[in-house]
Amino acid sequence: TLTIDDAPVSVAGAFTTKIASLGWDLVFEQPYIHVYKFKHIDDTDMYIRLCFQNNPSYRNRVAPCVGRSYDVATGFITDELALNDTKSIATPNIYAWDFSHGASNSYNNFTYSQGFSTFGRALVVGSLYHLVFMHSKEHGSCFNQGVFPTTGGFAVPAILCDSYGDPGVSNSDGFNYSGKVLLGNTISIAKLTNTNETTNNFDIYPQALNSVLPTSIDDFNTTTTEPVAMYIQGNGQFLGFLMGIYRCKYANNNAPAISKSLMPLKTTDIDLNSIVYVSPITSSGTNIGYATYYAIPVEEIRIA
Repeated sequence: TLTIDDAPVSVAGAFTTKIASLGWDLVFEQPYIHVYKFKHIDDTDMYIRLCFQNNPSYRNRVAPCVGRSYDVATGFITDELALNDTKSIATPNIYAWDFSHGASNSYNNFTYSQGFSTFGRALVVGSLYHLVFMHSKEHGSCFNQGVFPTTGGFAVPAILCDSYGDPGVSNSDGFNYSGKVLLGNTISIAKLTNTNETTNNFDIYPQALNSVLPTSIDDFNTTTTEPVAMYIQGNGQFLGFLMGIYRCKYANNNAPAISKSLMPLKTTDIDLNSIVYVSPITSSGTNIGYATYYAIPVEEIRIA
């Protein structure tokens, strides 16, 4: 919320705000380029450069890059550990947060209500340390994208994003086909593999044989979750876990129906009664047989 005391009736030429939600600071702003300062999980300063789509014939995408330093004159990320592909780009490239199926700017000026019938629900959960987008595309495929701290003591947080190729063509695939975790210049996926796959799916579906615990343990239809791991793509070595997002152990039976108007689904956990949003990623469309569900809690990431 922005409050201006003794505000004038009008402002000549309007004005540009330098305010970011979640406690983030907007430290650099040029057309199509923003740099925000936020916090790493160890409370050191971290910067994220967002390169917005500037080509009206491309898909609506934002290319993020995180690092420990940036150039105040250019807005480039200068950290040697940051992803080289996105440090200084002017147009989003292969690694980006993808928000539309079609390659056009048709929806650029839509309000949320105008776009609801096409895109459905969308939610953002975040803090000083992380940011998560939960949304669908026009054809119904669900996406979870954002920036997350990790376990393992890494110097930079991880980016969860899409890697679908040519931005000038429509992307009919779901996030499970082309999702990636970027930890600096290391590309990871969420499923363990012992083969030299380089284009493998992001995660496994379904995640269980049954969607709830057996009644011998709990008779309240409880679905469990687990941390989301990072495995180096094409290598298989384990790097650590993402923080702020968990994998739901749903089977094909009794999994939440996938609908643009219903997802993300609001629920609560049984221990702390915290709000939790369940949001799937799909390989294509709304078939639960090709979906992996994730839980994004609305709670503190770091407790001092």
